[in-house]
Amino acid sequence: MGRGEEALAPAEEAVVIQRQLADTDFAAHCLGLAKVLNNLGTRLLALGHEERALAVTREADDLFRQLALTHPTVDLPEHADVRSRLARTPSKVREEALAATREAAELYRQLDETFAGVERADLAVSLGKAGQNLARLGRYEEAVTAVERAAAVHIERGDRRRAAELLLESGHALMGMRRSKDAAALFDGAAGHFRRTGARVLEATALTNLGTALADDGRPDEAVAACERAAAAFRGARPRIFEVAALTNLSNALTAAKRHAEAAEVSRRAAALSDETDETGVTGDTGGGRREGLPFHNLGNALVNQGRYEESLAPTRQAAAIYRENGDRPREADSLSNLADALYETDRLDEAITAYRRSAALFHETGARGKEARVLSRLGTTLLRTRRYDEAVTATQQAAAVFRELGDRTGEASALINLGNACTETSRYAEAATACGKAAALLRETGDHEREAHALANRSEALARTGRFEEAITACEEAATGYRKAGNRERERVMLHTLAIHLVQVHRCAEAITAYRQALDICRELGDRDGELAVLLSLSHVLAYEGRYEEAVPVCEQAASGYREAGDPAHEGEVLDRLGSALMELGRVEESVTARERAVTAFRAAGDARGEGAAYGALGEALLRWGRHAEAVAAGRHAAATHRRSGDRAREAHALTVVGRGLNGQGKPRKAITVCTEAVELLRGTGNGRGEAEALLHLGDALSSAGRQVESMAVVRQAVGRYRESGDPRGEGLALYRLGEGLMAEARYGEAVPTYERAAALFREIDLAGMEGSALLNLCRALRALDRDEEAVTAYRRAAAVYPRTGDRERESQVHFHLAHLLEGMGRSAEAAPAYRRAAELFRAGEDLANEGQALFRLGIVTVGLRQYEESVPAFERYLEICRETADGQGEGMALLLLGGLLVDVGRYEEAVTVNQQAADHFRRSGNPDSVNLALSHRGKALRALGRGNG
Repeated sequence: MGRGEEALAPAEEAVVIQRQLADTDFAAHCLGLAKVLNNLGTRLLALGHEERALAVTREADDLFRQLALTHPTVDLPEHADVRSRLARTPSKVREEALAATREAAELYRQLDETFAGVERADLAVSLGKAGQNLARLGRYEEAVTAVERAAAVHIERGDRRRAAELLLESGHALMGMRRSKDAAALFDGAAGHFRRTGARVLEATALTNLGTALADDGRPDEAVAACERAAAAFRGARPRIFEVAALTNLSNALTAAKRHAEAAEVSRRAAALSDETDETGVTGDTGGGRREGLPFHNLGNALVNQGRYEESLAPTRQAAAIYRENGDRPREADSLSNLADALYETDRLDEAITAYRRSAALFHETGARGKEARVLSRLGTTLLRTRRYDEAVTATQQAAAVFRELGDRTGEASALINLGNACTETSRYAEAATACGKAAALLRETGDHEREAHALANRSEALARTGRFEEAITACEEAATGYRKAGNRERERVMLHTLAIHLVQVHRCAEAITAYRQALDICRELGDRDGELAVLLSLSHVLAYEGRYEEAVPVCEQAASGYREAGDPAHEGEVLDRLGSALMELGRVEESVTARERAVTAFRAAGDARGEGAAYGALGEALLRWGRHAEAVAAGRHAAATHRRSGDRAREAHALTVVGRGLNGQGKPRKAITVCTEAVELLRGTGNGRGEAEALLHLGDALSSAGRQVESMAVVRQAVGRYRESGDPRGEGLALYRLGEGLMAEARYGEAVPTYERAAALFREIDLAGMEGSALLNLCRALRALDRDEEAVTAYRRAAAVYPRTGDRERESQVHFHLAHLLEGMGRSAEAAPAYRRAAELFRAGEDLANEGQALFRLGIVTVGLRQYEESVPAFERYLEICRETADGQGEGMALLLLGGLLVDVGRYEEAVTVNQQAADHFRRSGNPDSVNLALSHRGKALRALGRGNG
């Protein structure tokens, strides 16, 4: 049995004796029993007999409670000590311990209030214990008050050093509870008392702790002041390690205050002292011969914070080496992390990668998972910069996994964004899209709209790379919204521009135009001239592509003006070329010529010979449209010469066709033939079948103008073949159309029919409705010339179905009129009537009164023959109105005569009387007695029907 166990025997015997005495006179011996039970409980607890100690202490507590009912202040110190011990009971009785702690605190409070007759030293101890118990209860302000009163008692007794020690110890306890503010108050008091006692080292220790507490409490400037006082107190002290530590703490405080230059200087002093003491080899100076890495670490950190990365490398390397030597892996990992950051900033990327990897491994070994994740994320970024994408994927995946394990959604999102970037660079677009989508979802939960938008922007790019444009569009829209919420208008503008591009890719051009206009508004709001010009350039292209030429013109003009002001002739030329095309499509030929001339000048200023040549060619085309053939020839020659110098045979040949067409327009077909033949040969040599076919068509025109029709037809047939070989159905259809015109001119109708049928079929395949309709009309002409009327009717009906898609009401009305006329001629009046009716409706919509009148006249005649008088009457009534509006006297007379007879036939006698009288008067004025008599005859019939004789 050990000596501790032996010491229990007297205590146990004392309890037995006191129990016997209490049994005889409880009131007299209750306090004695409580005290010996308390003593036994203390000894049992010291020997580790927690359960027995708890039982004995509870019994003592019950006795003290009974005593307190009659004597509230009796032996309060000992009762408080009992309750305090109960507060330290095992965890299985934690609730009871908590209650005991509360009661002990109250007892100590009572003791303080009624300390008369109590020893001052005991009172101070009791107040100190009260402070500890109050701190455990979370009543920190009361705890500080109790400790300060305990210190005051020690001071009253003349023991200032014990007061300071109590404040220092209690401050440490509060720091362990993360109560920095309360701890700072106690450390400050401790420093003052140590200063008065002349204990400089202890004062400096208290000041150092004060600095740490103030820094933790977010009061960096006060922390700096405290640490400066500590450093001053330790200056010159032995061992020197104290001064090094004080300077290190001062450096930490200065860093927290963002006074990085001062932090660097202080860290440099600490490092120098550390080196100095190390060189002396005096163990007393170094605190046991162990080198300290923290001064070097702090120096490197301060230099990094100032952006002085190159200077930070040496001390940070030294810190890492010292920590490695000392076996301090957590701090070695910190220094390696800082070293890697500095290496990254100085573009020593391979060294940075090595440092990051070593740091991450150490953090993993030491269980610092948060730091490990951060370093892995930085490693991924560095690997991306060095294009080691597969390794970057691995690093960022590891970082994301650790952040996820820690529940750090922001960190996980950052790692996933980097993972997406790495996957994108390795063409793993689907994985990139998934990673960025997860990152966006995490950031949405945190309410970080801007970084969520970054993730969505990256997701959009990845989705577009996989051809998933609809999903990319959704991501773009969400990213733009996120940037708008975050107030980042510049990034919102970029995303709207990207959104517009993706919308164009899926042919949602109207929405793309809206997105471009929104981006344009933002550029103007921000004064971003370069961005504005980029948007105008793209917008002009889409508007022109969509055939919205009226809108394209002002956009092109604004862009051209902007690029001219910016001194960017290359883009100015591009936009002016597009402006010229839009103006040409609008029939504003003269303005188009001006735009083309400006494009030529801009490309020349940019030194872009290819662009200048193309602009000259386009200028020549515009001049041809304007009928300025001589100038077109000159422009074409400039273009041909420019392309010849650059060796671009295809463009040279195209320019020569412009020259040839200009010469033909000047009435010089022989020269045109020579030039166009040269163009054909050039294109044949380049293998450009489509270009050769176009040149052959122009050659055919020149041959036709020279009267060499047979050769012209042969050349056009060659063009048809070249287009077919090149897989160009549009070009083939146009060439066939041209061939058909030649055949019609030669009255070779039998050959023209299959030619136009093939052309119409090609135009139908590529949905070129206007040209299909024209080919069908010409086919009808050829069929009628061959008296193949039934086939002509079929062709007319096909044309009638095509033209509504073109919006060409004029051609559509002509188709119906000719169809009706043909059907009428074939004796198929019942079919002709609806065709005439539709023709009349279309002529009326187009305000073509003359043709409307003809259609209505024929409709009236046909319906009379069909005895459909209810339709004939309104037809002739409208025909009569048109004749009067157009002052067609002859037509008016015919309309009155026919209408008068019809009104009699349908029994509308009163109207018949009036109309026939008008007819008679009309013909009387024109000297046509036979028509007068006929009108009067109709009038007489109407009068007799009304019972009014012959009038």
